[in-house]
Amino acid sequence: MSDNETALVVQEAAPLALFGTSDLAAPCWIATRKPNKAGYVYVVVDGKSLRAHRYVWEQMRGPIPEGMELDHLCREKRCVNPQHLEPVTHVENCRRGTGGHNQRSKTHCPYGHEYTEANTYRDSKGRQCRACRTRRDIERRPSRKAYWQEWEKRRVRK
Repeated sequence: MSDNETALVVQEAAPLALFGTSDLAAPCWIATRKPNKAGYVYVVVDGKSLRAHRYVWEQMRGPIPEGMELDHLCREKRCVNPQHLEPVTHVENCRRGTGGHNQRSKTHCPYGHEYTEANTYRDSKGRQCRACRTRRDIERRPSRKAYWQEWEKRRVRK
């Protein structure tokens, strides 16, 4: 059975009476194909690779509104049940999501330093511990004594 046929079987098998408002009591429809690294399942329809939940939504409920994306209310990325999906803005989807929550809830760095205003800075990698950064800088920098010894050796050779 092709991906297109698989997606159509899902559409035809779904009882249309279920599609009123979102109903999290309804069971998840877990796509059985292998998900990608991000956890989403794709189907190929007319030679185009589409996320399975988006495809099922569009087949059963119509196009996703411009500027919106589908939020999995059940938090299961493999679920294609339109009752578990809601069109929201990207900002709202990020706010509802769990990405970064684990990092925000940490109060201490891996070496035990507390994340306080004075001991924390932000860069492209996120929140960083100043005490650990200082330690890393010191470890990477050659000792002054070793530096001057090497400098003396080079000067004497000339």
